[in-house]
Amino acid sequence: MLNYNKMQFLSSDINETGQYIYKGLEIAFLGYSNSGKSSVINTLARRKKKLANVSRHPGSTQTVNFFQIVPGYNLVDLPGYGYSKMSKKLKEKIHKSIFKYLDIRDCLKGIVLIMDIRFPVRTLDKLVLKISVQKKLNTLVLLNKSDKYTNLEQKKQLSIVTNQIHTYSNKFEIKLFSSIKKNGIKMLQKILNCWYRK
Repeated sequence: MLNYNKMQFLSSDINETGQYIYKGLEIAFLGYSNSGKSSVINTLARRKKKLANVSRHPGSTQTVNFFQIVPGYNLVDLPGYGYSKMSKKLKEKIHKSIFKYLDIRDCLKGIVLIMDIRFPVRTLDKLVLKISVQKKLNTLVLLNKSDKYTNLEQKKQLSIVTNQIHTYSNKFEIKLFSSIKKNGIKMLQKILNCWYRK
């Protein structure tokens, strides 16, 4: 069992990640800029001092950020995509860095695609799912901010989203998560451990 509390920041890269070739395996976290991606990473790490940048303003993560769990096992925080108030030039640069990363990283074991449970499976999410199918990546979809819904609403939305995502691949896993309530941490750790050890 990997200890995610000991996760350490390695470096940031605003280019296409080609200059950073780390030894070992990587799992990437990505999603829309308002999906709560950085909060999920900080919740996973269970650290008082936040590892990933969290802001009230969407689009705060604008670099490809590398973290080391233990030597040989890395986690990658990709920039949030789809932020409408970002300049067109910066938006294009960020989107290029995300999709270039997904294309070139042979050490990538899987992706954790984070969605706001209230606004799931949007345009760029669909593109990521298609790429994941093409690259045969392990894929976990986290429906974050599940605390915004009642238990009944959560189950209903989970069923709807699962049906949507399984049109891409029935191997993709879809789970509920809440950074605020700390729900889903053990499940997330278990899945990541499985991917790293495959």
